[in-house]
Amino acid sequence: MHKNSILDLIIYLAKRIRLGETLNEIKQDALSEYNSAQISAAYSWILQRHPKVSDKKQPIIGESSHRILHFAERMLISPEAYGYLLEMVSIGLIDNKAMEHIIERVMFQSSEPIDLEKVKKLVENYVFDHDTMFKNHTSLLRGNETVN
Repeated sequence: MHKNSILDLIIYLAKRIRLGETLNEIKQDALSEYNSAQISAAYSWILQRHPKVSDKKQPIIGESSHRILHFAERMLISPEAYGYLLEMVSIGLIDNKAMEHIIERVMFQSSEPIDLEKVKKLVENYVFDHDTMFKNHTSLLRGNETVN
């Protein structure tokens, strides 16, 4: 099982919730490409951050301000990669502080342009590693547990 597939599922669920669906309303057949452990891990991640979305029409609200890239940042971060970061902020997967952290990481660690796939990897690392490094009190399911 790959973290990326869990992240893809989290993104899908966050988008559906943002559109006003509850976790209970999301059709299970739409999740058929994921196994039960991946679904449990994704639900666990969302419920720990947004506990009111399970049964109420309570959309995840992302931050609405948009950061403009500096010229040097635009030289390293592709428009697609930047658009992806903005989308992740708008659906509430990361916040502006996390986006700033990812942009800083790109600026300090790369001399080559960063494409969409590399930014997806940075977001994935931030989302999962940030949980384990800074929020040890949470109990993120790793993909082989279930939520009752």
